[in-house]
Amino acid sequence: MLKTLERMHPDLICEVLPGRFRSETEGQLGKLGYKFAWIRDGKLVPMQKLRPDTQYRDPNFYFSIHL
Repeated sequence: MLKTLERMHPDLICEVLPGRFRSETEGQLGKLGYKFAWIRDGKLVPMQKLRPDTQYRDPNFYFSIHL
C-alpha cells in the first residue's frame, strides 16, 4: 500500500480512534506530503495534529496532498 500512496497519492477517508495508531498514521502519511482534516458535521475541519473524537461521534478523517 505504501508504494501505491507514494506513486498515486490517492485521497483517503479513514476512521481514526483514540489511542489507535494515531502517531503512526500521522507520521507515515505526513512523510508522503499528506495533510488531514476532520470530517465533522459534513464539513472538513483542517487540523495540524490528529485529535480523534473521544466521544466517537465523528471518527472519520480525510487525508489528501491537496489540502
